[in-house]
Amino acid sequence: MNTLFDSGAPLLPWANLVVSVGMALLGLFLYTKRRPPLFDSHRFMTWAFWFLFSRWILLAAVYVVVIFFGEHPAVLMAVLDLQSVCDLGFAWSFIQGDELNPRRTWKPLAILWGVLLLWNLVFRVPGHVADASTFVARAKWTSASEALSVFCVPLLGFSFLLRYRIVEALVLFILSLVYTVLQQPIYISTLIHSGTITQGVTEVPAYLFALVFGKLVLGGMTYGFFFARVDKYSVVTSDLSPQTIAAIRKATRNSAKWIINTAIVLLAAIAADLFVRKYHLFERVFGGH
Repeated sequence: MNTLFDSGAPLLPWANLVVSVGMALLGLFLYTKRRPPLFDSHRFMTWAFWFLFSRWILLAAVYVVVIFFGEHPAVLMAVLDLQSVCDLGFAWSFIQGDELNPRRTWKPLAILWGVLLLWNLVFRVPGHVADASTFVARAKWTSASEALSVFCVPLLGFSFLLRYRIVEALVLFILSLVYTVLQQPIYISTLIHSGTITQGVTEVPAYLFALVFGKLVLGGMTYGFFFARVDKYSVVTSDLSPQTIAAIRKATRNSAKWIINTAIVLLAAIAADLFVRKYHLFERVFGGH
């Protein structure tokens, strides 16, 4: 199995990039063409959407850095921090509901990212890990970014659990925790253990593979909840009507079907690429060396 993942390692950052861009485009399509009529009368939903959309754009940017700028881990960390800030902004907007004050939301988030950026610049430790002291220094450098990520990704799932309080929302929260766990070895490999991002991603292909499908599941379920045609956007402490619960469950079933179909197509594409690589079909057909 490790050999299988290793042989497909060069493809995995690209697969994560494609899925991230795809989730951003899907969100934009749902927002422009499929958002519920009730959506526009609640400003907090618009703010929450743009935070959600931005997190996928920034996640795509993460893999652009991984693929094309593997010698610049500080840039990677800055983008990761901004993505975490967007997750925090989404959760805060979605939980606040109609009481959301946009000015009091984006200003603290901007300050938070500024503090993280300053931490990144002050404690940055470039180069390879030469000894234990260097490892500790790099761990300190990444600690603030990693702590925020560990907090914010589950918070995204928890915001749906807090608002809707049904079993499906609990499943989403648990999956967001699993996704966070899968991220940690990649954090350690790319930003702490290895000298470059390029080297780091080659050491964790199985986790990158898992994140491809983690993005599909997390993104698909999130959109299912977010764009469900509920009868009202109640405050987080109110009881849900049977119509709201039914609408959410219908939306999550539809998103589950989409996730499964997309995962099958993606698996087939990855398997085809591995088959072509293993038997050198491209070289045989086109006469490459």
